[in-house]
Amino acid sequence: MFRKIFIIIFIFIMSVGLVSSVVVLAPGFSSDPDFSFVADPSPDLSDQDLFENDSSSDSDGSDLSSGLSTHGDSSDHGALHGRIIILDPGHGSDTTNTFQGYNEQVVMLKLAHKIKPLLEANGAFVHMTRKTYDGVTLATRIALTNVWSLTVLRASMIDNAAEIENIDENLSEVERLINIMLNIIIDPEEYSEIYFNTPFSPTAIIHPDLVKIFELQSNPVISDRFLFISLHSNATGRPINTGVHGADVYYASNTHYELSRYFTGYSHPERSIAFGEILLDHIHDVGIQRRSVNRANFFVIREHNLPAVLVENGYHTNQRDRENLMDDEFLDKLAVAYLDAIKTYFADIPLPPIPSDPDVSYIFQDIFDFVNIRNFRVSLNRGPGIKP
Repeated sequence: MFRKIFIIIFIFIMSVGLVSSVVVLAPGFSSDPDFSFVADPSPDLSDQDLFENDSSSDSDGSDLSSGLSTHGDSSDHGALHGRIIILDPGHGSDTTNTFQGYNEQVVMLKLAHKIKPLLEANGAFVHMTRKTYDGVTLATRIALTNVWSLTVLRASMIDNAAEIENIDENLSEVERLINIMLNIIIDPEEYSEIYFNTPFSPTAIIHPDLVKIFELQSNPVISDRFLFISLHSNATGRPINTGVHGADVYYASNTHYELSRYFTGYSHPERSIAFGEILLDHIHDVGIQRRSVNRANFFVIREHNLPAVLVENGYHTNQRDRENLMDDEFLDKLAVAYLDAIKTYFADIPLPPIPSDPDVSYIFQDIFDFVNIRNFRVSLNRGPGIKP
């Protein structure tokens, strides 16, 4: 009873705009290898400090409806028109890495807010899994990612209903899967361990519904439009080796030994590798040494099937890398490097037709608003949602 009362109160607070993000640490948050987290209080920075280089504002939903109702060539609207980039600033105030005045969650969030307006100016839409210093669970981040991608697929299916066999049945299945992910966003503590491999176990078998999501995400309507980028900086293990420096990129591979039983059917390793190679070249050009693109088993690239990378933007345990990352002008250059790499990556990938379904406008709203999530669930009004 107490738990239900708490959830009701929390949703009410969300509806009046006093809370903008989920601040629950998912079970197994630190289960991925090679990550160590230390608790750290919220930094003494104002919102103005954080957003001063982000001229964009969060959409209220109307921009998506108008943006997706056109089918013009991308050159008419910017090099990235119709592409959807998901930026995942690593960590949060509850789980961050600090070293000699450097705070990873602060710097990576600032970098994301510098990249975002550059992408938008080139026609892309940008989602951020974390917009503020507040912590967001890994499960919530990836449930969001899956909702955003499935919603675009659903809109495309509605546009092409006459050409799709068993359209009602297929739409109902997509909507059922969306509802599962919405449940994780609303209550990650209850649902994340059911549908995601967390805490990670090498002997776990992927949930059948997640396999279905992965199969849908291999559709070019999704895979040719989306790119997921998780932003981090690295540190050596103890004893700390301050001489190690440079940037690395990680991707989900079908040949990673830890995933051999869990899942070996990722659709886009080659694309993830290609983007990683492009990005490392651009990062090297602005002053962080190029290292390598590597297979890895990290939650944020493992539990979805989009082209995706996790980027270590240098070693904050190295003085030169750390000083660069703490320099605002350098972050401006690094953000441009990301823009250029993303434009190069998408240059040879055909843009799928842009859906016109107005329901897609929900993916442009603040998904952390529980009222909007529940309204979106109702707006589907078709398949067997888990919690109507």
